[in-house]
Amino acid sequence: MPDDNPAPAPLVGSKRLDTLRAALSEGDDRPILIAIHDYPDPDALASAMALQTLVGSWGMASTIAYGGGIGRPENNAMVELLDIEMASFRELADLGDFKGAIIADTQPAAKNHSLPPGVPVLAVIDHHHLSEESMRLDIGRACRSTTARKSHFDVRTDIGSNSTLVLGYLLAAGMVPDRRLATALFVGVMTDTDSLLRDAHPADIDAYTRLLPLADMQLVYSICRPPLGKDYFRFLASAMGKTRLYGHCLVADCGEIDTPDVVSTVSDFLIRNKGVLYALAHGLREGRLYLSLRSKPPRKDATRIMLEAVGPDGKGGGHNLAAGGVIDAAGNPPAALEAMRKRFLLAAGASGGAGEPLL
Repeated sequence: MPDDNPAPAPLVGSKRLDTLRAALSEGDDRPILIAIHDYPDPDALASAMALQTLVGSWGMASTIAYGGGIGRPENNAMVELLDIEMASFRELADLGDFKGAIIADTQPAAKNHSLPPGVPVLAVIDHHHLSEESMRLDIGRACRSTTARKSHFDVRTDIGSNSTLVLGYLLAAGMVPDRRLATALFVGVMTDTDSLLRDAHPADIDAYTRLLPLADMQLVYSICRPPLGKDYFRFLASAMGKTRLYGHCLVADCGEIDTPDVVSTVSDFLIRNKGVLYALAHGLREGRLYLSLRSKPPRKDATRIMLEAVGPDGKGGGHNLAAGGVIDAAGNPPAALEAMRKRFLLAAGASGGAGEPLL
């Protein structure tokens, strides 16, 4: 009798694995850069660790590189507790020492990474929605040969976590992550899908259940619940005090920020407000306006809203219920902020005006 419940096809098949290996193997034996976004979250960190493990099994050396810093306490805890070795692009004296780069948890046309344009892109492995124009640019680049072979381009916008996708590559290679890597990947899946409650695909559920018995749950707890100092609560209190309500939308002003990833702390918290369907947090750093947006069902259009909010001078991307963006506001930050706020409220179908204080 035929099987009524055939096993689902693997997320990554042998053909995809072979094309990735071919893209990375072509040419000389210089090390490979694994480039992640400038202010990496657990999903980016875990993806980079897994890719480093995979290419290492093929006898290839690699370096994980990023361009910004680590801001959220959870992200800092993950780097420290899992002893993740990374280098900033500023620390890499000569990028010519590398054959090329794998871009993970972001894409070449995104505005959230610092990979110099002269470094050949050997592979892109990501799960974010970008604008149609950005996607066309990246696909076009992937279709051009960087060496004798084409780049490997694997972007799955239906997958909730990039850790799920890179786990698929490990499984296709017959590899089982060790405890340290399984812990990282589990945290990556858990945080990017909010414990499978946000934008989770069946593949994310499968990855979560595969990794759960392999991960060190005491470390998972320590990463996801790190101790917090008074400055953290002062930051939250300041942002809450500058949050305004516009019907079913909240907009929080985080002011000047040390690292862009902290704005997501505020949007994650605010989306739980009763009656709110969208929570947008913004902060200013070095002339750039950083945005983090969360939505809740039935409004599964966070990426569309974000792309409209950043306007023609910004970049944005994300998923159904979570998105981020950045706008170059160096010329006139107050004007850029007000224009963004108007675009956001219009896109979200909320009333304009001055709004009312949350507190």
